[in-house]
Amino acid sequence: MTGITEQLADFAAGLNPAKLPEEVSARAALLIFDLTGIMVRARHDAESTPSLIRAVERLGMHHGECRVLGDNRGYSPTAAALINGTLAHHWILTIPMPRLHCILRHRFCLRPLRLQK
Repeated sequence: MTGITEQLADFAAGLNPAKLPEEVSARAALLIFDLTGIMVRARHDAESTPSLIRAVERLGMHHGECRVLGDNRGYSPTAAALINGTLAHHWILTIPMPRLHCILRHRFCLRPLRLQK
């Protein structure tokens, strides 16, 4: 039996974006944009970020070619995955307004938006 991660990877690799309904593509773009904004903000504002970065540095994983959103330094692949994943999960779990999302305004400005239930 194939693991769920492999099944998901096969599904994603087999997708043809040109065949997706427009509303699916638009929603996916919004969600990716939303998560990116959350991660960049968490890199600079989350209380746990400095200790996470210090831990990565102490482990010697702060030199490499991989990037963390909102940070111009290079990290090892493992460290970049750890930091990016932690930033996304930390900020989503601690955000004070439920269902907070960001939208693009005037091509450069982020504005929080509470989505209706």
